[in-house]
Amino acid sequence: ALTIGAALYLLFFRLDQDLHKRYPVKYLAPGDTDERTLESSYCIEEVIHQALASIACFSGQPSKDDAESASSRAILVGTHKDKVKASDIADKEEEINQKFMNSETYEDLLLTTNEGKPFFAVDNMNGTDESEMSKIRKNIEEIVKKFFAEVPIPASWLMFRVVLHLMQKPVVTLAQCQEIARRLSMPTPVEEALWFFHHDIGSLLYYQDIPSVKELVICTPQVIFDTISTVIIKEFRYGNY
Repeated sequence: ALTIGAALYLLFFRLDQDLHKRYPVKYLAPGDTDERTLESSYCIEEVIHQALASIACFSGQPSKDDAESASSRAILVGTHKDKVKASDIADKEEEINQKFMNSETYEDLLLTTNEGKPFFAVDNMNGTDESEMSKIRKNIEEIVKKFFAEVPIPASWLMFRVVLHLMQKPVVTLAQCQEIARRLSMPTPVEEALWFFHHDIGSLLYYQDIPSVKELVICTPQVIFDTISTVIIKEFRYGNY
């Protein structure tokens, strides 16, 4: 619900877990070393269905009359490849094909790899950047080029976003953004650039209509999700209410 514009979502699941079984939810807080086991459970099949439904709900579907129309897409990533046999991966591919890839519900949303596989298989322990990750990155780049149109960005706006990235701050003030814009001699008000990167690109968040945060610019959207997760873990445990 917090993302705006077309995006490519990577949905992760464990190859060493059955799709239909329930497993306890485990959580590792940012900066923490102690893993917590919560009083709740998940089923991989349910989680994938829920994630895909959410993406479809908030980002829409491509137009049948316009193959180039912007819409979000998703691709699955199976982790812990090092804990399963090749035959197990083949079985999981067949199961994913039957439950998701062959469904008309997801035909315009869920993508396969360039090799026609229903998911990327990632080795958590022995995968190397040269042999595995570089191949996956190249595959994802090709998918992005195929399904997402390039968006023209004014040069000064692009440099503005690069400077915000180099600051390495998850949140900055509107005053800081205005100062950066002044030094870059941006010909338009900085609010226009912020609106563009929020609504058209989705690389930052700026809620100018909400009084409590109108002076803040969220450069790293992940900070929102981390904060929400922290609130849920600390305050909404089973049995508290």
